[in-house]
Amino acid sequence: MLWFFGAIGGLLISALSFLMGRMFAQSEAILDEKRRIYEEFLRACPKPNDAYAAAAEGNSDARFERMGEVQSVLALYAAPNVALAVKHYFEAFGEADGLLTETSPPRHPAFLKAAKAHNDLILEMRRDALSWSAFSYHGKSRLP
Repeated sequence: MLWFFGAIGGLLISALSFLMGRMFAQSEAILDEKRRIYEEFLRACPKPNDAYAAAAEGNSDARFERMGEVQSVLALYAAPNVALAVKHYFEAFGEADGLLTETSPPRHPAFLKAAKAHNDLILEMRRDALSWSAFSYHGKSRLP
């Protein structure tokens, strides 16, 4: 009779181990996809310095069109703070894009605002995508 309870206990532990393994494997797969989407978005996303050259090149629409292709997938995976940081960066970059020209001073307030918003976006992405890693950002959020 004792062997019966041992067999049932072993079966329960095996089933629990299997389910926990599936949960962790799925979580890892989602985190890997998040990292990939965040990297892809950051590559497509205009950098704060791009606001200085936008007027001369006249390619502002092309930049946002390229970024829009990645943005819909980003919305699927992004944590709420990342989505908020994206919104703040778009606002700050749009303002800088409209104000800055090639002759604007290097540390124009609109550029500094866009640069800070870009850094905040990266920090929030790092906090979200690397949350279980030693490389995660554990500081206080700088979002307003």
